[in-house]
Amino acid sequence: MKTLLYTAVAALALMGTAQADTICNNCEYVNRGPTYVPYPGTYLGAYWPGDRGTFRDTHIQTDLGRSGLFNDYWIVDLNQNSVIELTITTKANTALDATHPELDGPFAAEISWDHGSVCSATPGGFCDRDPTILYDEVVLSEWSALERRWTFRTGALVPGRYLFRFVGAARAVGESSYAGKILVKVAP
Repeated sequence: MKTLLYTAVAALALMGTAQADTICNNCEYVNRGPTYVPYPGTYLGAYWPGDRGTFRDTHIQTDLGRSGLFNDYWIVDLNQNSVIELTITTKANTALDATHPELDGPFAAEISWDHGSVCSATPGGFCDRDPTILYDEVVLSEWSALERRWTFRTGALVPGRYLFRFVGAARAVGESSYAGKILVKVAP
């Protein structure tokens, strides 16, 4: 009888436990929508703590050309008070330009509360972002030049829509690209 009771209690406890999901899987940055809009962005989806996703931009030269700065805008919805951890990596043969005179290092990230972007309902879809947004810097918590990896972690964020702006520079020779991971954690 005790075994049956313990089994029933364990089953009820598991039913209340949220399962972590992969929301956006290798979502490619969308620089253009179905029709021209002056302020494009890409929707990463809606996240609960424990959810994760992966994203990338492998078309920097196609969209921009060589040796220029790029601004990628990724939009994410949070369903609960959360902290977001982003990791951005590049490979040696597709690295970003770390010596561009307009950047202090090879990569920068900013975050903003997004109060007006209109996005596709599907993660990885196109967004027409709000051009009036003001940005706050995201705290850089770890940088590894050897591994070409940047890790950014936000402070506690309330539920809502947020926009991440990534700024980098394409190399003069060869391709430039990056891949990223997003992990949403419970806010302390």
